Amino acid sequence: MIIFSIVEVGLALWLFSGKATYHASWLASLMLAGIIVFNLNSLDIIFRDLAILFMGIALMVISKNKISN
Repeated sequence: MIIFSIVEVGLALWLFSGKATYHASWLASLMLAGIIVFNLNSLDIIFRDLAILFMGIALMVISKNKISN
């Protein structure tokens, strides 16, 4: 559990740095999808993390458009 927390903090710092945002948001979206899948019985976790997942996907699309332009 502590390792997962350290990885999440590292991922948050990576996202805040703004470097390779596409890859960081892809990894964050993947982790959030895993959290949703493994907590299907907890509706409060699903609804909270589903909104954050869509924000991560939006960040991925925005950063991908910046790369291609």
